[in-house]
Amino acid sequence: MTDNFSSKEIRTFKKRIVQSILNTDMALMKDLRIQLKDHLDKHQIKNGQNVEKLIDTESAESIEASKQLISSSLIHAADISTSIRPFEISEIWADKLFEEFFYQGDTEKSKGLDISFLCDRKTTEIAGGQAGFI
Repeated sequence: MTDNFSSKEIRTFKKRIVQSILNTDMALMKDLRIQLKDHLDKHQIKNGQNVEKLIDTESAESIEASKQLISSSLIHAADISTSIRPFEISEIWADKLFEEFFYQGDTEKSKGLDISFLCDRKTTEIAGGQAGFI
């Protein structure tokens, strides 16, 4: 499948995905929201108007920056949207999320590191963690 893409395109794609995942960090949410709002305001994108201006075409750098901003914003929105889904679906996703956290905590513990917040399967209360996240 990668035969259809140049090595530069593959590197760009990987970089965009990694950066988008890193931007799901809640500590970055406010900055990401401000960047997106500024971008939408700059191009007067509102209520479905001017969506063709979503990608800033002023320069190669602005094209890449706006593509990254849109990608990061969409992945972040998908990441935090779990809590507004029906309870049965939210519960499944919360269980998967905490299993990932607990795996990280187990790995940290096995390496003699401090266990990160919400990653200790013996002390973390999932319901409390979810309420704190929301």
